[in-house]
Amino acid sequence: MVPVLQTTRFRLRPFNQHDADSLYTLLKEEKVVTAHPAHPVSDRHEANHVLQAMNEDVLSGTALYWLIEEKTSQRFTGRIGFKHINHQNNSAALMVEVLPELWGENILYETGRAIIAYGFSQLQLHRVEAQVVPEHPYMHHFLKRVGFHIEGMLQSWVKNDYGLLDYRIYSLLKTDDAWKTILSTSPEHFSLGNCI
Repeated sequence: MVPVLQTTRFRLRPFNQHDADSLYTLLKEEKVVTAHPAHPVSDRHEANHVLQAMNEDVLSGTALYWLIEEKTSQRFTGRIGFKHINHQNNSAALMVEVLPELWGENILYETGRAIIAYGFSQLQLHRVEAQVVPEHPYMHHFLKRVGFHIEGMLQSWVKNDYGLLDYRIYSLLKTDDAWKTILSTSPEHFSLGNCI
């Protein structure tokens, strides 16, 4: 089950069958999907298929996805989660997608810290990694800000509709000094609500 998480400004909740329109609004944006081995979602029917695949991943225990919405306005702002959850190795991959017009509003920093803290404390993760195309300064800035470090580059690693993509690999360990510093200076990243 996916719990509801609360940060200062945002509510992170599980997706449901009524969220196809929000997901379509996000995944039709080329700026969002060019960083992934995918193409822009063409209609709400395709968004429903994405939702179904997300639900299957959650049920299999290999992923957790949250819809990000503002507390006051309930405005949809993006999705965030863990993919490739490996319970044996206590690791997962971070994925974040925020509407491009909201880049730079600290949404990513606030919600990203929350689920990383949740992953380390509740899922007992030891390692979180992120794979980002070099042409995505917004994500690179966030990852460095919360303590991720670069492990290397995978050249021409994934092909999508825009060609072959290089990916820069970042990682963050629960024991990293940078993460410990964030915890000590700002320990309250989220409050845990009920599962939906």
